[in-house]
Amino acid sequence: MRNFLKYIFFLFLFIPSLLIAQNKKKPTKKTKQEYGHGQGYLNKNKKRNDFDVFPLETKYRLGGWLFGIGPTYMLAYPGDKDEIVSNLTDTAGSSVILSNNYDALPRGRFGLMAELGWFHSFRRPKGIEYIDFGLSYKMLRGSEKFIQQNWINNVMLSETEIKQTFSDHFLSLHFNAVSQRHINGRLFITNALGVNFDYTLIPNRSGGLALPKNGGVTFPVQMPLQLHYKFGFGIRAKERLLIVPTLEMPVFNILAFTHIVSTHPYFNSRYRPMLISVRFMFIRKTKNDCPPVYNPAGVGPDGKSPKLKGVE
Repeated sequence: MRNFLKYIFFLFLFIPSLLIAQNKKKPTKKTKQEYGHGQGYLNKNKKRNDFDVFPLETKYRLGGWLFGIGPTYMLAYPGDKDEIVSNLTDTAGSSVILSNNYDALPRGRFGLMAELGWFHSFRRPKGIEYIDFGLSYKMLRGSEKFIQQNWINNVMLSETEIKQTFSDHFLSLHFNAVSQRHINGRLFITNALGVNFDYTLIPNRSGGLALPKNGGVTFPVQMPLQLHYKFGFGIRAKERLLIVPTLEMPVFNILAFTHIVSTHPYFNSRYRPMLISVRFMFIRKTKNDCPPVYNPAGVGPDGKSPKLKGVE
């Protein structure tokens, strides 16, 4: 688990640094129409800069398709335990202490997610550069090691260890409001708040051992609704293609609401879904159906007046 987090941290630090170093050159001077929208569009009294991503030209549309794919990981919270102690007396009148110890040790596992959606950018953004919404599939996986030990007078009589697992499949609707911080004309950072409404397609769970104090195992509701945060580092790879690696995590459970939590319950433990994806955003061009228009005075596209038949 620690190695996984170190690996993700390394990627989010090393890749942006490498890309910034490769693009660290003085930008060429461009006209206003060569840039996308951003702060430069709002302040017309200042010179345009290289800090815009979406193009403003009328040949580009504001909306487009997006596709994303990547792994999921269930970040496990610290395990829980319970103990039942009984003080007895044997036939000889000696004191006997019976103790049953229970431990629930959770562990996250990798899954898969994929999404298809639509984004819409704004020509005059005020904090929100674009919004996106769509449909996604995600698989959340994890396990819990359940250990029971029976003791008598501090001597262990027996130990039972059982592994409980889950691998749930969800279909999810999501919506995000995204702000951007531009690094240069090709690189940008995104921060987004959004909601996701999930439907449990296939609940796949094995095991049902519970800590005595819990009274039974618990699982997520059939249709959870969550508020989530999404961080991304974007690259304008081509004129009409944006590539945005993102990291998403829930911040608040709306359904089912019991108290302020942002994790999913499985068996005797809680897990936080971490969605790591690479998004591909496709900028569309408008259709140019207008025929060529010439000067009504008879001046052709070459700037010369065409000769009329029979007129010298």
